[in-house]
Amino acid sequence: IKCFNVMCCIGSMYTWKNAVVEATADHVCSAVEWVEHLPLLPNSEAPRSNMLEGVAAAFKDEQAECVYMLVCGRVCLHDYSKLHEQLKTSPRPLHIMVYGRSSAAALNEYQQLATASGGR
Repeated sequence: IKCFNVMCCIGSMYTWKNAVVEATADHVCSAVEWVEHLPLLPNSEAPRSNMLEGVAAAFKDEQAECVYMLVCGRVCLHDYSKLHEQLKTSPRPLHIMVYGRSSAAALNEYQQLATASGGR
């Protein structure tokens, strides 16, 4: 990976930087610190995530080689079918990293989404 950005899409969408940056040790450390300070809400308290909006915004940046999505547990996949269709035609892969507790069904859905774009 030559360049990257980090985005959080829970209720509203937040990005670590306004555009992708070079993948240097300093940038990676800064991004990790940003992620570590994101609020973590139990799934029952988390607002609806708009994964479709978040992924679409990430793929708009043509410098992005791929998109890594961090999800905590099972977010609300209310746009699952639209997102799955969008990923089938994506020119770049989506990789999904799940942290926290998640059901087998949710993990299967994440795997299907990532696989649709050639991601993991």
